[in-house]
Parts: sequence; C-alpha cells; structure tokens
Amino acid sequence: MNNLEQKTFNQQCLYTALMQMLNKKTIDSITIGELCDYAGVSRMTYYRSYTSKEEILLQHLEECFVRFISQLEAKKIHTNYDMACIFFKFWQLEEKDFLATLLR
Repeated sequence: MNNLEQKTFNQQCLYTALMQMLNKKTIDSITIGELCDYAGVSRMTYYRSYTSKEEILLQHLEECFVRFISQLEAKKIHTNYDMACIFFKFWQLEEKDFLATLLR
C-alpha cells in the first residue's frame, strides 16, 4: 500500500470509529486516545490528518458534497424540483446514517 492509500485507509478507520462511538457518546466526551484505540491507529497518525474530531466529520461532509455535485453534473437538471429530488435521495440512500448521527 502506498502512502496515499495508507493515509486514506487510516482516515476511513478514524471516520468509522468516530461514527460508531457517536452512537454511544457525545463528541465532547470522546477522547483522542479512545478514538485512536478504537480505530486501531496511533495518535501520531491522527494528528497527521486532523486537528480536531469535528474535522473528521467536516472532511466526510465535503466528500459527500463532491459526490452529490458529481451526481448533479451527470444528470440533466431542468428544475429546482429535480435538484431537490436528487438531493434528498442522495442523503436518504447514501448518507442516511451520517445525517442521523449529525442530527443527534
């Protein structure tokens, strides 16, 4: 695995661990040490990519918007209604758990 693949894998591990932990605890009560242990990565690995736990969520949110915009570009959108349908289907089908966790 090259460095970029390893970094992407570690970030995915941290995101997955954080999402699972958020089902049991608030983000403020999760320590970086707990998160790293749960994700199976070192604190150094965490700090190479992030400065806060919230940054993990923001990165995922940015990735969501990139995928959503790609879907919009791939389809011919004629009305705001068409765009809204794609938007809500995206969140319902692809990111339902992420959205539910954020809303909690």
